[in-house]
This record gives sequence, C-alpha cells and structure tokens, in this order.
Amino acid sequence: MQFLAFWKNYSTVYRRILAGFAVVVACAGSLYWYTYIQYPAPSLTWQSVQHLDTSPWAAHAFQVGPFDLTVYGDNLVLTERMLGNDLVVNPNSGYLFLTGCAIAFIMLLALMSVLPRFWFYISAGILIFIVASLRLESLEIAGLVNRLPAILLSMLLLLPGVWYQFVSPATSFFRRLVVYTIVILVAGVLIHLLAHTGSPLLYLSADLIPIAMIGSAVFIALIAHEIIAAFITLITGGFYKSKSLNHFLILSVIYLLNLWFAYAHKMGWVNWDFYLHPLVVLFISSLLAVWGIRRQSPQYDNIIDADPFAVYGILALGLLTWSLVSYLQVTANDPGLSTISDLSLYAHLGYGMMFVIYVIGNFINLLGNNMAVYKVLYQPEHMPFFTYRFAGLIATLGFVFVNFWMRPVNDTMAAYHNAVADLYLSRGEVLLAEGYYKSGVSFGTYNHHGNYAIANIEVMRNNRTRAIRAYDNATSRRPTEMAFLNQAELLRQQGDKLQSLQVLEEAARAFPRSAHVWNSLGYTYMDLHVADSAALAFRRARRLDPRAPSSAINYTALLAVRDAPLKADSLLTLYDGDKGAKANVLALANRQHVQVQTTFTLPADSMLSVYDAVLAQNFLLQGAGQDTAIVRTVWTMAGKKQNSAFREQLRFTCAMAWYQLGMTGSALTAMQDVALSSLTPERYNNILAQWALEQRAPSVALTYTRFALQQNPQEAQFLNAVALTEAHRTGEAIVAWDSLQRKKTSKLRSLAESMVRVLALPSDQLGSLSGNEPFSASLYRFDDGDSVAFKKFLRQLSSDDQRAKAILERCQRYFDRDELLSAIVTFQLTSGLQLSDRNLLDDIRHFELLMLADRRELNTIAQQINNQQLQFGPNRLAEKIYLAALLDVASGKSTEATAKFQWLVREQPLFSPGVVAAADFMRQQSPDKQLEVYKLLAAALHRHPHSVRILKAYIAEARAAGFDEYAESAAATLQFVLEHE
Repeated sequence: MQFLAFWKNYSTVYRRILAGFAVVVACAGSLYWYTYIQYPAPSLTWQSVQHLDTSPWAAHAFQVGPFDLTVYGDNLVLTERMLGNDLVVNPNSGYLFLTGCAIAFIMLLALMSVLPRFWFYISAGILIFIVASLRLESLEIAGLVNRLPAILLSMLLLLPGVWYQFVSPATSFFRRLVVYTIVILVAGVLIHLLAHTGSPLLYLSADLIPIAMIGSAVFIALIAHEIIAAFITLITGGFYKSKSLNHFLILSVIYLLNLWFAYAHKMGWVNWDFYLHPLVVLFISSLLAVWGIRRQSPQYDNIIDADPFAVYGILALGLLTWSLVSYLQVTANDPGLSTISDLSLYAHLGYGMMFVIYVIGNFINLLGNNMAVYKVLYQPEHMPFFTYRFAGLIATLGFVFVNFWMRPVNDTMAAYHNAVADLYLSRGEVLLAEGYYKSGVSFGTYNHHGNYAIANIEVMRNNRTRAIRAYDNATSRRPTEMAFLNQAELLRQQGDKLQSLQVLEEAARAFPRSAHVWNSLGYTYMDLHVADSAALAFRRARRLDPRAPSSAINYTALLAVRDAPLKADSLLTLYDGDKGAKANVLALANRQHVQVQTTFTLPADSMLSVYDAVLAQNFLLQGAGQDTAIVRTVWTMAGKKQNSAFREQLRFTCAMAWYQLGMTGSALTAMQDVALSSLTPERYNNILAQWALEQRAPSVALTYTRFALQQNPQEAQFLNAVALTEAHRTGEAIVAWDSLQRKKTSKLRSLAESMVRVLALPSDQLGSLSGNEPFSASLYRFDDGDSVAFKKFLRQLSSDDQRAKAILERCQRYFDRDELLSAIVTFQLTSGLQLSDRNLLDDIRHFELLMLADRRELNTIAQQINNQQLQFGPNRLAEKIYLAALLDVASGKSTEATAKFQWLVREQPLFSPGVVAAADFMRQQSPDKQLEVYKLLAAALHRHPHSVRILKAYIAEARAAGFDEYAESAAATLQFVLEHE
C-alpha cells in the first residue's frame, strides 16, 4: 500500500499541489469520457423532421336530386425522420482547452526552473520555439504585426526561470508555481486587452493545437510501455508468484494481439471491432504512468527528482494531452482525434513489443525463478533502457511511415484549420470560416468536420449538388450517421430516390445498430412503395431503440398508407402512449371508416406540437365522440399565435366536425372564417356550397359558388351547375352544363351532356329520354302548376323507388314554398308504391312528420315516432330538436322549449320551419319583445335570403314593427323567388 499511496512521504505542500493538480487532470479526463459517450454531440446533434401526407377522406356523402356529392376532409398521415443539425460551435470549449494548456504550462515552467543548468537551457530553447509558433503577430497586439510580441512574451516567461537558476535557487517550488501563475495570467490579460483581433484567446487556443499535439506525442512515447510494466508489477509483486514468466508472456501476447486487431481493423484487413480503442489504452497508460514514472527514477536521477517533480511532470504532460483530446472530442474535430488515436496505437504497438523484448532480454531468468522483477525493472543488466527507447521509437516510426508519414502532420493541420474556422463561424463570418474549412479539407480530404461544415454552408446557399459532394467526402473515411442521413435527404429532395437509398444502405452497413439509420431506410423504402422492406426496417429500428418514437410513427404510417387490413382499435392499445403513432392509427381507422373508442387530451400549455395537431385532426374526423366541447377547445387553441402553423388545417376540421355533429350554424360560420383567412379559399367555398345544397338552400349555395368561380373555376363549375339546376334557374343551368361538356373527364362530360338534354329538350319530346334522364326530368322539368303532366310522366320512370323520390322531391319543394296543401296532395301519390330502399322509406316518414308539425298535429307526431320507431341521426338533428320543441310547447315546458328554439336559430339557420317556429314562440311568450323577434328573423333572412317561409314571416313582422320599406323590399324578393325558383 505504501507503493500505491506514495504521496504520503511528501511534505504537506507537495501533497496539496499533487492533489490539486490531480483534480484538474481528472476533470480533463472526465470531460473526455463524458463527451466520448455523447460523441459526436455536442457539436453534431439531431433534429427531428416531420412530413405530413394529406389524403382526401370522404367525410360525408349525400344525394341532391340525381347528383351524388361527397364532402372531403383531410386525413393526415405523419412520418418522422432524424437528420443532423448544422455544426454547433461552442466557444467555451476553446476557453477550457486554453485553461488546461495554461495550467499544464505553469507546471512545466516551474519544473523547468528546477532542472540542472544543461537541461534548463534545452527547456528554454523549447519554450522559445513554442512561443514563436503561436503566431502572435496575427493577433495585432498593440497594433504590432511583427515578432516583437513573441520576443516580449518569451522574455516574460524566461525571466523567472533565469532568476531561480542564477540568483535564487533556494526559492520554494510552491512560490515558483505562484509566480508563473501570475505571469501566465498577466500575459493572458494583456493579450486579451491589447489585441486588435476579436476573441484573441480563442485564436491562441487554436494555435496551441500543433504544440499540444507534439506534447501529446512525447507523452504517449513516454508511457507507451506502462501497461506491460504493470503486468510485471502485478505478476511479480502479488501474493502468488508462481509461473511468472508464463503469466507475463500470456498477458503480453493477449495485450499485443488486441493492439494488432485494432491495427488490422484500421487497415481494413478485418472487420472486427471487439478490441480496446487506442484512446482507451492511452487512458489506462496515463493512469499507470503516475506510479510508473517513479519506478523509472534510475534512468533520470541526474535530471529531476522522481518525488515529486517527475510525478508533477508526467501529470502536466497528461493534462496537456487530455485537454487536447477532450477539446477535439467536444468539437468533433475528427482529424485531430484520428492523429492522437493513430499515435497511441503505433506507440503502444512499437514500444510495447520492444518492451517485451527488453524484459525478456534482461529479466527472463528472474521471471523464470519467480523473483520480484518489478523492483529492478528499470535497472537492466544486458539491454540498456535507452536501447529499448530507441528501438521503440524506430518501431513506432516504422508504423508511421508505412501508413504515410505525412498523414499525422496533415491531420494536425486540418484540425488546426477546423478550429480557426469554427471560431470565425461562431462570430458569423461565414466566408472566412468557409475558407479555413476548405484549407482543412485540402490537408485532409476525408476531414469529416470540415466537409460537414462546408455542406451546411452550401445547403444554406441552396447549392445542393456541392453539399451532396461535401457530405460524400465526410462519409468516406470517418463517417457519422448525421452526414449519411443528410446526404440521403438532399438526394431525395433532388428526386434521386434510388441513390438516396444506396447512401442509406451504405449507412446501415457502417452503423448497423443505428435506429435512426434504419428508420430513414424504412422511410425511403416506403417512399419507393417497397412496403415489405420498409416494414422490416421499421421493426429493426424499433428493436434497436424501443424508446425512439420515429420507428413506431413510421410503421403506423406505413399501415395507414397501405390501408392495412388490421383492426385499428387493437393497434390503439399498442400505441396509445405515442401521440404520433396514435394519430396514424386514427388515420387508418378513418380510411377504413371505422369508429374507435379512444380519448384525446390537449396539452395544458396551449402550445400544440405537430403530434398534438395531427392527433387532434384525425381525432376530430372520428366524430369527436359527440363531444362539442373538444371541438370548441381545439378551435380556440388553433387560433392562438403560437399555433399559427396549424390554424387553417385544424379550424377547417373543426368546421367539418361541427357539421357532422348537426351544428350547421357553427359549421357554416367556422368554414366562412377559414375561407376568409385562407390563401386558397375556393375549396372551403365549395364545401359551403355543398352543405347549402344538402340543407335545401340552392340560392345560398350559389352565393358560395360565385366566390369559388372567381378563385378557381375548374373546381366550382360542377357545383355551380348543380346549384342552378336545384334552384330551377333553367336557362342559366343549361349554360353551366354546356360549359362542362368540354371537360376532359369522360364521366363529367357525359353527365353534362345528359343534363343539357334533360333541361333543353322540348316538353313534347321528353318521352325520348333514356336511362336516368327521365328521373332528372321529373325533378326539374315540371313547374309547380304542372301536376297533371307530372303524374303522367311518373309512368316513364323505371321503378317505384324513382317515382317515390320524384314525388318526395316535389313535396319538399311545395313545403319549402309554404304550400302545405299542395305538398299533402302530392304526397298521397306515394300510396301503394313498393319501395326497396330503406333510407328512402325513412325519408318519406320523416317528411310526413314535418308536414304534421306544420299543421301542429303533435299527438299524431308522438304516436308515429313511437309506432314506427323512427331514428334521428346527426343529419336529422334539426328535425329532432324542432319536433321536441313543439312537444315541449304543447306540454307547457316553456323553459325547455326556449332552449331548443334558441339552439335551432343558432345552429340550424337554414332549417326554415325551425327558425319560423322559434319566432312564433318568442312572439307568444313575450308580446312586448316585438323588436327582438324582428331581429331574429332579420338575422335568419341574412343567412337564408331566399327562404319563402322566412321571407313571409319577416314581411309580416316588419310591417307589424312599422318597417314598411324593409317589408316591401322583402316582398319583392319573395315575388322573384316564387317566379324564378
């Protein structure tokens, strides 16, 4: 234990110096391991990129006359990939490196001052060389661009040493450390204050890289044998000392084989990667060197004392080395890391093999006799220790020369240029940074750091071809996942999906355990419609990293895109905790038109992520579980500034959800709001027109098609023709259908040709119509007064279902025009018809209820609802509330009736019977509130200006309120409607 805790023999001051210095060295080593785990972060980090695939979803289909109309929503499928962010430059890493170097130099300068005269002179020459290599003239200290700052700094650093050598050699070592600390701090402050160049200390840290690299090479050479020396100590200094020679040879062979495997892997001879990394070997040697340097005291006894100065010296060199390695690791400066790694490998191989020969040549007999060789390891009898050093140097240089001796030099220069370029990039000087990056690449073509940064700059300039070339260079020798994935993404954006796939396959070979690579590979397969390979890639990504959401998101996206025949509710149980995957499962359910039982919770902070937005979108398409509060909440959150990216999409879906829930008023208002704020409002105006057609308000539909025609005529022409036909504006309808005959779509062209025949054919030739044309003629060719001709023409229809539809349509037309008697008479024509369409039979029964409600035969209504077990779905919600309100009035439930009538006015403005009944109820309940009744009808007329029922009620109310001018205007509108529609 005395050997391990050797510092116990030190004085208190020396122990404290050792403890403090050891803590600094430990921090440098710990920083390396921390960044080693995160590498290539924090310089290279990930960003998630989401892509939304919008597929039309048939939210609602209905029939208007002979026309089948479908309202389409947006079913969203979310995919996600990980790409590399731009290079992140953190100036603090340069300051940390400079601090480590400064502390190491303080110790080395203090040690220089205690060396014998000869070695002091040599050390002073090395110091002058180091200062001269710092290129202080480039910092323009005090405006000087010559060598004077370097001369002054050399004198400042040498003067204390000269003083201690020639004037005060008895000065304590602690005082020397303090003096040199002050000198270094003063030098740093002066450089910082007097330099005209910005961030001079960071420039200094970059200039220190070559010096630190040389110091690291010396440190590596000094300690390269320490692991094998530790084997000697372990074998001959332990409790069991049998077969020492065999044990030494076995351990040494295993250790050297590990190094040879590392070398073979580096050379590309084998693809095994189960060896210790050279930097790990260097770290172990660094730890052992603290104890091993003391054992070597017989070799340098005349130069420096082993305790404590040799220990301090090896710690200083170790701090210099690990400060450099940590800095290179933090900044992902791969050329420098490669140089350190190669030097470590070459030195441990060369010196290691020579040290084994040294041990065998000097101590084979002692090992064979199980003697304590560790005590005399550095006191050889046959082969001098200097011979081992010289032979180890030759062996190491042999490895260097075999592997192109200029590579370590070039990589060191590349690392230096990378560091300077990072400094310029952090200051926003992109052109200068690019110049230094390119210089670094010229020294090391496969400089990942430099090529990656150049690629980032070219992407910023939208020069994808050069960026792809730079990423290709970055991935050639020392690749990262980020470089591969970014290169593949750029190729995909250029439309070269096959080459993108090749890059990703190469990435999968280089990083077979990267979930991000396999996820991107699966995405590319999915983009190329190779579904099986995509599924396999997503599953592998999921196995490699079960916590990564991207693979689950993309796998469920693949299922949704392929419309996989899987049960969506079962998938929801698997992915309920993953918002992105859950959104895609709901997209699959929507495509299958399947309702699933699930919940949706909005974030509490009102900030919607892309996952929240897509989940809300697809959830609302499910019908929102008949919960209008969720729709209202999503609408409100979509309107917040921080959610502006999702505003239009989510509010559009809210409008769709309200309509599906039977809240037509909210839906119309919401869709109008979306159309007004959209850059492409024609789609929303077309949907508003479709809704108005379904609500039997063709004149309202024409208002929206008029806007849509101005915005995008191609989409609105068909709906405009339908609305004109439904409004019985025959002349205009013929013109509209005639323009559609020139459409390229054969189905639409044939429909237009048929409608032109139906509408334009003389009445006496209607018998020549065929197919579905007679049915269309029965709807649009017989005016209200042509009852006899209509009855006669019914015989030409092909089935009782068509006859019933024609009769029902005519009855509804009479009903809308407030001609109840004509509607009842015409309705009697349905008697005796044999209907096969269950939905048509329900329509007839429900229309009969409306006619009974118009006559206030409420008892009959209640009986029919009970006897016929009629169902009121969301599309009949207005009718249901209307009838319930009338029954409440009859039962004296005025409060309940008031709530229902208010809902009808607010949410069903196009349902004329409900609006008029609400006005009548308000008038009866509050005779003194005549103005409020008038306002109600005026607002209703604004929403439905050509409703005969509302016009009649409004005219009467306006005259009663004394607004004769308004009444006359409404009467003129009523006359126009009755004559032309």
